[in-house]
Amino acid sequence: MRQPNITKAIGALSAALALFVLPAPAQPQEPAAVETAAPSQQMDELLGMSLEDILSQEVTSVAKKAQHVADAPAAVYVVSQDQISRSGARTLADLLRRVPGMDVFELQGSTSTISARGFSSRFASNLLVMVDGAAIYNTAISGMFWDQAIFPLQDIERIEVIRGPGGTLWGSNSINGVINIITKQSVDTQGLRLNLKAGTRDVRTEAGYGAQLSPSLGVRLYGTYRHSKGLQLADGQNIGDKWNGALGGVRLDYAPSDNDSAVVLAEVSGGHFTETITGLSVTQDGPVGTILHPRSNFNSEHVLARWKHGFTQDFDLVGQVYYNRLHRTEFDAGVTRELYDASLEGHWRLNSLHDVNFGISGRIAHDTVSSSRMIRLENGANTDHWLTGYLQDEIALVPGKLALTAGSKFEVNDFSGFQAQPSLRLFYRYNDSLAFWAAASHAVRTPLLQQRKMDANLLIWQPDTPRPEETPLLFILRGNKDVRVEELTSFEAGARASLSRSWSLDLSFYRNRYSHLVTAETVSVEPLVVPPFPGPVGTVARSTFGNNGTGRSWGFELVLSGQITPQWKTELSYSYLDLHVETETGGTIFPSFVVTPADSSSNSQLRATTSYDIGDKISLGGSLHYVSKSIDGVRPAFTDLDLRAAYRPRSNIEIAVTGSHLLQDRRLEFYEDYVPLPLGYVPRTVTLETRVRF
Repeated sequence: MRQPNITKAIGALSAALALFVLPAPAQPQEPAAVETAAPSQQMDELLGMSLEDILSQEVTSVAKKAQHVADAPAAVYVVSQDQISRSGARTLADLLRRVPGMDVFELQGSTSTISARGFSSRFASNLLVMVDGAAIYNTAISGMFWDQAIFPLQDIERIEVIRGPGGTLWGSNSINGVINIITKQSVDTQGLRLNLKAGTRDVRTEAGYGAQLSPSLGVRLYGTYRHSKGLQLADGQNIGDKWNGALGGVRLDYAPSDNDSAVVLAEVSGGHFTETITGLSVTQDGPVGTILHPRSNFNSEHVLARWKHGFTQDFDLVGQVYYNRLHRTEFDAGVTRELYDASLEGHWRLNSLHDVNFGISGRIAHDTVSSSRMIRLENGANTDHWLTGYLQDEIALVPGKLALTAGSKFEVNDFSGFQAQPSLRLFYRYNDSLAFWAAASHAVRTPLLQQRKMDANLLIWQPDTPRPEETPLLFILRGNKDVRVEELTSFEAGARASLSRSWSLDLSFYRNRYSHLVTAETVSVEPLVVPPFPGPVGTVARSTFGNNGTGRSWGFELVLSGQITPQWKTELSYSYLDLHVETETGGTIFPSFVVTPADSSSNSQLRATTSYDIGDKISLGGSLHYVSKSIDGVRPAFTDLDLRAAYRPRSNIEIAVTGSHLLQDRRLEFYEDYVPLPLGYVPRTVTLETRVRF
């Protein structure tokens, strides 16, 4: 009974904020207060970003310090405020679709598969995801629940995406990339902000109110509510995987002096959704397929506090503590995780030649699982401990021209022991318009709790799918405490060129070798007998986990960005992936909680985006996206077209209409072999959006 109350309470936050704050607008700031731009000025500045502004954006995820995108020795892409504002995105997944080298597909309801450079999976097992530097990656499932990432899109400052290993600074489970979602400070979100979206598939409401309580203290209250109808069957009928969720939070920013700053965040979220699972009924005539719709729910709370102190201009320390509690029911099992995390990090510019980053952190995760017919945890509960440290030095071999970055992450935990993740990165600036970089890295992915200590019973019978099971298969997976870490050795290189004042080119290459990939190894096979049917109705495959998989991949990503005129911006990107995996014993590669073939990704993707402003009142935009068929050939290729038109009758009001997936009535984006889900098709959608700033 608690969950629906949470959802309704948070879902009403948008309206409550508006009613609460409209009678009492923020008071004008004293001259000594932090200066803030009016909402109309902020919107004008956002729409007027030039290419030079975009290239000079600072990122912090590559080296845990501020540096320009053009100077980063990594394959990094930034989803900017301008792109977020123009996107018409309904979810975080929609924003990540535009990143070169990313596989983003809708699976069921608001569940998406998001990965970088291959190994597409529902839980993105090789991709580390953070919000403001705090990892929201779930080590129990080696991934995250993307449907629960419902924080307001309007509060995102930028999204930094690193394609390639980030283990040296960010630790295990960032084998193929890092996503760092950076939200705005409260000083940048003053006044009331409303964003309402209503479409043929879903409804999303975002509200926020920011105020400067004193010259040194700012606050933001925010909330989101989202409802989704889910996906469709091939004939256009709804599958029935509805989803409802809401989130509410508060952020405090405190800057008592030029040398000190602090952030405190608190959020609570909750929701419920209807799963769609293929089941099996057995009659005297034999097995009959059925579709079940169990109702599931989730709730989560987290608190983060961070303090930064600058001792000198060249030395600062950042201390952070983080607590998160997550409860979720899925497949009739209830999973609860409590996470405690504390870290201390420093940045020290020793002299003109050495720029050092260092840090130490500890983490405790406690998991409990209420068993079901499908999932069971050994002893019902488990606690894991981590202790990590890192050291990295950027050495100016030729100041302003050539720099070498060397470092390593060191981690010890109580289930896979000690791991080191070193890297070397070289950056060379040939001239003001051309730069090159290269990197060699070693990274690991730790085995998930399910692979170590949990059992799963998956009844699979999907006769009307690309890889049909002609008879029912009961797939029984048993955890193996001896499963070891997966390892990656990666070599990367890239170049960035400013072709003119209006055009830039970004090119990156990579070659990866994977070892000890987790596999599901068959132990025995026997007939499946279900009374009252007199004979076998299918097969029982009993399996456990091993590390008998290897893989190799190579590929590249190309991004051409520019302005045809000051009002007309465009971007063209292409990514190519060649991925091969094999097993020594014939087992199935098992890259995540869900048994997903490693070749579910696509070989190539091509995307063209454009935006055009007609004066200061009308903005037009569009995106054409081609995705090749999956590497295994199961999912067909598709071409996607999105169009958006926005009108601003006043400087603080915008009304927009977005059409998504316009070239087809519906299409299949992703398919999972070993999860009992019906095929979900993504339909064409139209969404009306209203954005207001006071």
